[in-house]
Amino acid sequence: MKRRKRELPAQTEEVSSFNLESSAEGQTPPPDPIEQPEQTDGAAAVPHGFSLPAGLTRREQRETLRRERSVARARKRTKKRAERDKKRAERAKRRAELRAKQYHPHQGRAPKHSDAVDQYGNFAGSIRKGIWTSRDGTPNGTFVKEEEGVFLRLDGRRVGYLDQHRDVRTLSHEYVASLRFKVFSVPFTFLWFAVIFLFVISVAIGFRFFVVSERLGLDLPDNYTISAGSDGGWELNIDHPVRFTDEEGEDFEYIAPGWEGGYSFSVSNVMPSRATCTFTFDEQNEMGIDMCFRLTQDGVFVTSEEYAAPDELTFDEIVIEPGETSEFVLYWRWEHNDEQDTIIGEQGAEYELVLKMHGAAE
Repeated sequence: MKRRKRELPAQTEEVSSFNLESSAEGQTPPPDPIEQPEQTDGAAAVPHGFSLPAGLTRREQRETLRRERSVARARKRTKKRAERDKKRAERAKRRAELRAKQYHPHQGRAPKHSDAVDQYGNFAGSIRKGIWTSRDGTPNGTFVKEEEGVFLRLDGRRVGYLDQHRDVRTLSHEYVASLRFKVFSVPFTFLWFAVIFLFVISVAIGFRFFVVSERLGLDLPDNYTISAGSDGGWELNIDHPVRFTDEEGEDFEYIAPGWEGGYSFSVSNVMPSRATCTFTFDEQNEMGIDMCFRLTQDGVFVTSEEYAAPDELTFDEIVIEPGETSEFVLYWRWEHNDEQDTIIGEQGAEYELVLKMHGAAE
């Protein structure tokens, strides 16, 4: 049985004319095979705003689309990374501004002799004559007192500063180290001979002088104990620098206009006779700081209750009975908080007061 070969009718000009006329009447023309490739299983979609060049095979079209998608993803990742870095920079700037408000340079003297420790308490170098040297002998800089405070300079430029807590920080306020007061080691033999020498001197002149100062969270008052000599009477002069402390006995690193506090000390009379004491003051005040004082004995004012300059203080009779101990409090105040005092404080002026005590037995 023979199969008949089916012949397809050939396209004619009439069909082409019909297609063109149908398109003109509002029907959508067929897609361009180059710009909009036919979607088949496994074929990728064309990215938005991208058209494939003409003359590519199906495989070349897929490779081109894959590269375009990779470039688009890379651009998106780069944009997100830039936004993330911008937010991090803004947070770092806010933290730096906060640290700048929290910490400020120390307004006192530049450290001359001290030890530096890190945040774990490990030795981080020593300061000698203001120069900070690390453990391996490398200089870290020199502490210099400037108008804004105490700064650390290296090779003529600022690299850090000393804050109000005696912590060394970078100019961006990052913690570096802390300064601790230098503890000098003294040979035991020297201490032994010093004790013997002081004992012989105390026996020879007939009085004993003890300074008792313990630190139990506070600075306890300095205690002066005086006893009689071989002739039955005595006369003693004591010079002692006054420490400027707060109400709890903590030393101020610096004071400012309008501040006030009190310095406590005690005197004991261990003799069988009454003791009469007088006090005078010797001040070093080159900048003319208006410091005023008043003194109490066992809570009772022995000067006027009003603050007065050291050279204007007048004292009542100060008597200490046999075997008694009197507690004294020297109240101080930086009197006027005006523009001149503010200028003095900003310049870092120094003030020193020495309390002179004269005692005599009746």
